[in-house]
Amino acid sequence: MKHSSFTPAGGAALFTGKYEINKVCSLPSPEGFEIELFSDGSAVLFAAAPRAEKYALSQAKKMTGKELPCGKYAFVPEFAVRGIIEGFYGNPWTVDERRRLLSALSDRGMNSYFYGPKDDPFHRDRWDELYGENDADTLKTLISIAGENLMDFRYMLAPGLSIRYSSSEDREKLHAKYAQVMGFGVKKFGLLLDDLESAQLYEEDARVYPRQVDAHIDLVNDVYDHITGLDKDASLIVCPTQYWGRTNQEYLTALGRGIRPGCELFYTGPYICSDELTCDFARQFYADTGKKLIWWDNYPVNDMEMVDELHLRPVSGREKGLGKCCEGLVSNPMELAESSLVPLLTVADYLWNSSAYDPAESRSEALAQVCPGYEKEVCVLSELCYKSCLEREGHHFEFARPRGENPDFERALSAGAYPLWQYLSFCLTSLEKLSRSGLKLVRECERWINTAKKFCRGGIALLERGEGELLRAYLYENEDIMKREARRLLDIFEKQSKI
Repeated sequence: MKHSSFTPAGGAALFTGKYEINKVCSLPSPEGFEIELFSDGSAVLFAAAPRAEKYALSQAKKMTGKELPCGKYAFVPEFAVRGIIEGFYGNPWTVDERRRLLSALSDRGMNSYFYGPKDDPFHRDRWDELYGENDADTLKTLISIAGENLMDFRYMLAPGLSIRYSSSEDREKLHAKYAQVMGFGVKKFGLLLDDLESAQLYEEDARVYPRQVDAHIDLVNDVYDHITGLDKDASLIVCPTQYWGRTNQEYLTALGRGIRPGCELFYTGPYICSDELTCDFARQFYADTGKKLIWWDNYPVNDMEMVDELHLRPVSGREKGLGKCCEGLVSNPMELAESSLVPLLTVADYLWNSSAYDPAESRSEALAQVCPGYEKEVCVLSELCYKSCLEREGHHFEFARPRGENPDFERALSAGAYPLWQYLSFCLTSLEKLSRSGLKLVRECERWINTAKKFCRGGIALLERGEGELLRAYLYENEDIMKREARRLLDIFEKQSKI
């Protein structure tokens, strides 16, 4: 976490890790805290609420053993809602994976966990069924893990594929499901109506609702009234069917204006996986819908058509000061839980203080935490797998002009054959070392690591012996790693040597 202000007291001191906790704090944010460092190396942590105290303790641990200017450091989170949404297609994370990630992300200042994995049958396909004892126990465990980490647990439900909007029976089933989960101690809920573009209203619904959006408004308001009737402090967030693109389209504006004032809205931005999120977009969203949005940020997720991409790079393209223009941001991760932690930790840093966020510094700290001793090697893999929405690369930008590139490769290529050979040899050595590490991240990323090795070996064979067979064969690998660069190498050598 980066401090938002500092009041100097003169001199510097090595923070010994000794501190007292003062439960009075003058900061306006209940999640903000202050750390005052004295010349003898001791400190006082000012935190008025449990979450603020947890953040203060985590920050004090990071500062221990460092020589710092004496004075009072103030830490205030920029975004009100800072978290992740387990909302990807693919195998849901295990309980142990969730425990590890929520603990790490909470220590980094995240405060919200939205539960809605698409392949959890009770979330989407079997939305109308109550949890049995075993499944209920699993969900209660997740709620408990979130609570232990002082994170809000937000339960998402996605009934849109089969619900009959005019059916009182279906409404009762939906009410019962929310009521059951509320009985587990949950107060924050979601209603996801995304990925329904091809879903048509049932004939009986079409007789009641002129448009799909009218059915959605009625359903949202019914759910909101139901849960707030059970508990006045309950809340509801909605993911609309049109969840990306221009904000002045008929469906979105009608939905935003038609649902209850207390309802919140998700939106992914100008694209499904957006390369940039800006204050101007957030302001326009509010002007068109009457709602301050919560960004559903589809990075680093790599599901559906993106399954051959590996997203390990730090988050970028999110405007500084964005938290002043919205309610919050939640990041949708990959099915690969341990690998997701690297970019998610950088998201946490950005959400705490976007103005002070430095992607390279944040990634360095994330790598040191997730894969100590192998930071440089994972960084090599990350750069070889640079394609994602952040670089206007990958599936969602395949027909756009890319702006992304691997800068290390480009420098080596422009310097000549020998520097390029050195670069590829260094990458191959790094990847081979990584393969022997035993890291969980490496087990998750094995297919990308092996494919990256093939790229390096093919490039080395081309440079050393003029043999292009390995590199041509590499182009048929599924994993989308350095494919454009491989084609460029083949084109260059074919022109020069007619291989």
